[in-house]
Amino acid sequence: MLLAATLSLLVTATDGGAVESSREVFLEVEAAKKAGSLTKKVFRDCASEFSTFETWTDAAGVVRLLVWEFGSEDSAHRAENYFDANGKLRFLFVKVGAVPDAHVEARWWFDDAGKIAQKKRKVSGEGPTYYANEPGEYRVTSPAAFVSTRTKCKK
Repeated sequence: MLLAATLSLLVTATDGGAVESSREVFLEVEAAKKAGSLTKKVFRDCASEFSTFETWTDAAGVVRLLVWEFGSEDSAHRAENYFDANGKLRFLFVKVGAVPDAHVEARWWFDDAGKIAQKKRKVSGEGPTYYANEPGEYRVTSPAAFVSTRTKCKK
């Protein structure tokens, strides 16, 4: 127990408190979801037939969580982007599954300037495990722009 607390303090000390702050944002958003104080909207993503996303917005109109699910016939991706009350991305959690049995879980914690403060990645199974090495396409910094570009279906 003491070792875990010491390691936690070392991480916080070396990243200026960004990881702990990101964790607080994550916990705050999850608690607000559970309490029913966020408004959920589900969208069809016009960019791909295998893609949908949802936004969770607070009373001030700030997107606090954007969940994006996309993939293909042989892979599935889920990216959860958590934003603070000012709309800044603070935490990103990605899960990917690919045929035949590959699994990737990746997490990024961001400071309030958008810089990566910490990252963790875990892979298992057989098949391609090269997904989610970097936040790249999973990272959404502007939920409004993301929604705008993904929901304008061409007729």
